[in-house]
Amino acid sequence: MKISSKLILIQVIFITGLIVFILAWGIYRSGEDELFLKSARVHNEEVIDMVMSFAREKIYQPLNDNSEWDETVNYLENPTQSFEKECFDPLLQTYEINAIHVFNNIGEKRYVVTDSSESGLVTLLDSLNIGQILSIDHPKCHFFISHQQNLMEVFGATIVPTFDTTHSETPRGYLFFVKNWDTQMLQNMSILTRSKLSIQFNASQTTGSSDQKVNAVVKDLKDWQGKTFAKIKYSIDDPLIMEWNKSSRMSDGFCFQKMDITTPTQIQ
Repeated sequence: MKISSKLILIQVIFITGLIVFILAWGIYRSGEDELFLKSARVHNEEVIDMVMSFAREKIYQPLNDNSEWDETVNYLENPTQSFEKECFDPLLQTYEINAIHVFNNIGEKRYVVTDSSESGLVTLLDSLNIGQILSIDHPKCHFFISHQQNLMEVFGATIVPTFDTTHSETPRGYLFFVKNWDTQMLQNMSILTRSKLSIQFNASQTTGSSDQKVNAVVKDLKDWQGKTFAKIKYSIDDPLIMEWNKSSRMSDGFCFQKMDITTPTQIQ
């Protein structure tokens, strides 16, 4: 075999090896990127879930305290303005609740107080059948409802005597707390979750998911029947993702810059 033919064969083998290496490197980096991004999305979703859980616990505490109380039961039997002003009204400011709705045991509205942040808060639950939402079999509820494209979060519980923490007795009434997801609420949640929040109404029934390209977490918002009617999207500017993408581009660029692949040439 001539020397020139051997050199051409060596070049072909070398180039083929480089191509195989580049393809293998791309596949490896693709799998590595996917694993890292998946881990980052899971972490971000866990952070958001923790923030939301903590915010809801702040509402569940006064809801439990006031729905599991002999004095609230007595109030339903003998309503007084003094009890309303001394026990219900202060809860708005203390626990940052936007509205409180109280119903008797047959679902008739007994009392409503709001912080006036939204006019629709007063009649927000009027169209609902309270007996279908809460009962001895379903003593607590949590759902979302909209009013003129404003999002409201609702927490409810049956009213029972003190120490009936399982709400196993026949409801003496029903208590609801409402959080208005107004501009201030969205700003607060944005700071806590390190993200930009956007709400999409009339959403499809598909389950919320994370968007890898924009690094977002999407959560379904369900009504009292458990049906998805809106979604909330947390768009996160994650510095780890930004640094990872930057280092990946630099690494890939370095790899291809170093590999000057040319076609075999005839050596005389």
